Amino acid sequence: MMKTRSFATSLLLVATFFAVVFLNNCSDSSDSDDRFAGLENPPLLGSTVSGPHTHNNATGVYWNKKLWLFYSTEDSSSNEVHYKTFEVNASGESSMKDGATSYLNNNTEPIYSKALTNPIVVKNILYLFYTGTNNKLYYTYLNPTDSKWKNSKISDSFLVDTSTRYAAVYNTLRNWIEIYWIPNDKSNDIYCSRHSIDKNGYMTGSWQSSTKILTGSASGSPHLSAVFSQTGDTTGLTYLAWVNVSRNASISQIQYNSSGVPSILKTDTITTSLSSDSKDGVSLVDLGEDQMVMIWNTPSHRYIGRENFNKKQGTWSSASSIDAGSTNDWMPTGALYYQPAADSSAYPDYKNNKYRYDAVFYYMRGEWDNNLDARSTWKISSADHVGYWKPVSATTMDTRNMLYSPFWPVLGVVDAPPYVMNGADLGADWCISGSDCTKTEFEVAVTNQDVVSGEVKGGPYMETGSHSPISFELSAGLSGAYENGISYSYTQTDEIEETVESKGFIYYLAPKYITYQLEWYSPSGTASGNYTYYVAIPEKPSVLKRFFTVAEGADGYENTTQPFIGIPDHYSTNDYNRLLTYDYTGTSTDPSKYTGLFDQTQILTWGGGSPATPSWQVSSDTSVSKGAYVELKVGAEFKKVLGVGVEGSFEIQTTSSVKKDVTVTMRFTNPEAKVAGDVTQFDIIAYWLKPDANAYWIPTDRKGLGDTPFFITYSVNKNTIGIKK
Repeated sequence: MMKTRSFATSLLLVATFFAVVFLNNCSDSSDSDDRFAGLENPPLLGSTVSGPHTHNNATGVYWNKKLWLFYSTEDSSSNEVHYKTFEVNASGESSMKDGATSYLNNNTEPIYSKALTNPIVVKNILYLFYTGTNNKLYYTYLNPTDSKWKNSKISDSFLVDTSTRYAAVYNTLRNWIEIYWIPNDKSNDIYCSRHSIDKNGYMTGSWQSSTKILTGSASGSPHLSAVFSQTGDTTGLTYLAWVNVSRNASISQIQYNSSGVPSILKTDTITTSLSSDSKDGVSLVDLGEDQMVMIWNTPSHRYIGRENFNKKQGTWSSASSIDAGSTNDWMPTGALYYQPAADSSAYPDYKNNKYRYDAVFYYMRGEWDNNLDARSTWKISSADHVGYWKPVSATTMDTRNMLYSPFWPVLGVVDAPPYVMNGADLGADWCISGSDCTKTEFEVAVTNQDVVSGEVKGGPYMETGSHSPISFELSAGLSGAYENGISYSYTQTDEIEETVESKGFIYYLAPKYITYQLEWYSPSGTASGNYTYYVAIPEKPSVLKRFFTVAEGADGYENTTQPFIGIPDHYSTNDYNRLLTYDYTGTSTDPSKYTGLFDQTQILTWGGGSPATPSWQVSSDTSVSKGAYVELKVGAEFKKVLGVGVEGSFEIQTTSSVKKDVTVTMRFTNPEAKVAGDVTQFDIIAYWLKPDANAYWIPTDRKGLGDTPFFITYSVNKNTIGIKK
């Protein structure tokens, strides 16, 4: 499709200029702007914050409740990539701060690029894709578990010009990252590749081999830009913007078949009157569930041209412009930012304030500095108030006093200790006090010392119904923060003794949840009927201990806690057979295949009635899980309780540790052998194992959901079992 709009005449430019100035002036006077009727503190449009001197524009993405802005430095000999964070408080005050480090450095060396970067958010992770100074494609990401940057090269075979901005986009439908680039072989072809990601947003596997999707088309600019739009449960398109030989913008709609093979559905060509500078190009910016916008520099370098695309109708708007002042020839970029604003009619948020989240379109541009391109300054300005998310209801579910809840993450599991009775009865005089029984016991050296403690933060609710891209961006942004961390601790001294059922127990984290329902409103305050949800933890959660008996289906016994657990069933009335359940030689439940939480091997022999007492003394706080993301499934029976619209899931972030001065002691005290067939001795190996996301001790209903519990267990080698003759 060829469109014939342009900015060729000064009359149109002047007319547009006055229209834009008028609108911007109106929007600055928010009290008189009908578009914001009924809103307290609407966003100020046209406000500008200056960035540093650079030789290229900044690019941005919303994450961690901030707009993250990436740029290369003005020193062309080094081209270090730096970043700043931009945010607006509820009073409308904006600020821009340096990042946690002066550059992105993979914790060792800076990273370098001469081109525009491409930041995206994938699940809970912030990625930055960039062109290296050696013509190769790179990416780095901010690991949320340790707050460190990790970087990697994509492929030695994907080569581009050093000034090229290649495009990266997260396909929420297929759960992969797509990249698009123009090779440096002068062919002007466009290629693509993709990489799958796991549930937490980390790349898994390898990059797929490259596929050519356009031949000899992109000769007008080295810059590419892409947006993915998911329109339903099974539908979605990638929009790729590029500049053709006529210096007009082309936007290709790309779809992937069930095998992951891409194809061009259609291409729209739009006459943009683009700047004649071959370094210039067009940028696509996702504006939410209904729209995206394409922006570019006009020939005068004073205005930024724009056209909006209605994603539901598949149509482009009439061209307009943004008065950007004295711009240079840097390609403009943009991002959607969710700006908190006080709203007395909104429900309290998780900090007991009242917020709505204004979706504001910001653009980044350059500004001349004494006509020295290498010393120009990039600036960020607000252009449009797209709409806002407003909390309209809140539902509370307190799991702290429940017998069991599927919304309990697992902190730790303690197996039943091995024992023998040699004909005695449980509860006989030798064991009636409990002090001499076979048991596993947590002791603390200091009164009220925590056994386990940590912090938990709330997360977003991700619906399984029709996916809203703007909901995803809001959720992704808020999930990066998981703010309002709530500390928890558990101080009770626990023990498990020998029982006929051979009981163990599980430590669960039991929070109180508040689910906020947010509805999308137009800038004029019209409710859309589209909702997203956010789950918060407002108060200190409880740590609960629940006993379990046997594994799923074993001997017809049921687990006393709702979920089954894959630990071997130790129930047996026969001492020798019971000990054999702790012999893991050649089995998938062998604890020796896992890593210990403490470097202490506990190997002891029980025999002749003398107790065996392996123990661990925790000398310093020991991290069990740091920043683990735990997924909590919302089934049909719970969606009403949670106040959500459809089945789905939400995540919380947990941190836990075993505290200093905690001692765990295993006391193996058994009646002596008296008659033939009694057990005279056996060797015991005690294990305190590190969390493992795929471990067999995780309850069945929690497997694969991010739980990282520790595990205390024991093994008995059958060859060490002595029998009285």
